[in-house]
Amino acid sequence: MCVVIDQNTEVTASVETTLRPSDLSPELEFITTSHSLVPILQEKKPHILFSPQVRSNKLRAWMDMLQRHSPDTLLVWISRDHWQGLTSWHMGVESCTLPLADSDYFSQYVDFLLHYSTVKQEFRHCKHLLGVAELRCHWLVDYSWEPIAYIGKGMHLYANHAYISVFGFESLAEARSVPVEYLVDVTERPTFAAMTQAAGSSNKPSSRLLTTLRTLQGTPLRAEIRFIPAVLKSQRCLQLHVKPLDRQPYNASLQKRAENP
Repeated sequence: MCVVIDQNTEVTASVETTLRPSDLSPELEFITTSHSLVPILQEKKPHILFSPQVRSNKLRAWMDMLQRHSPDTLLVWISRDHWQGLTSWHMGVESCTLPLADSDYFSQYVDFLLHYSTVKQEFRHCKHLLGVAELRCHWLVDYSWEPIAYIGKGMHLYANHAYISVFGFESLAEARSVPVEYLVDVTERPTFAAMTQAAGSSNKPSSRLLTTLRTLQGTPLRAEIRFIPAVLKSQRCLQLHVKPLDRQPYNASLQKRAENP
């Protein structure tokens, strides 16, 4: 969808003539003043906003309005013969100036802007869906009885209650201060490090590895571990899943969790 601030008959006619044959066939909406613009930005998130140029002292207000209500909308200033390429301004809002005098160029550039704006909006939608998936995954980790930690650069980024309990941490803050390899038996660390490195460059869950871990107090814990690529706070990392084979310390942690939910 495109919005045209209709203050000049020639401008309106040129924009309409250009957009009608476009491959994307965008819906056009004409308004006479900028006062009715905010509801349209909020509800319809237009691809392009065509407008006559405004005074420099009002430019910041326009950028703020777009950034607040529809940051992916491209602002196109219409000029008689002046041209300025796409420029990123306040908080990523982008604008350009197109000349009416060169109708062929005007048409080609608008077509490019339509495709570019579509990509921007689809990318933002994908980021939103990723955020939803990340939040759901984080919720499942929190409520899992299996010890799970998010790890990155050799450190704990986050751990659920089962992980904190089974390894004897007092809190999440304490877990974050301890390198992951500290919980791995010394003889197992080379294999653990190689597996971590391989998982970090893969987009698939790793194979399962039977290894010896150690609690914070030094108690050995035989467990099956697995790395799964994950995202935490928009950053790529790994989930470390731990399945203890020695049930005694694990059952003790579950009992503690049941007593202190």
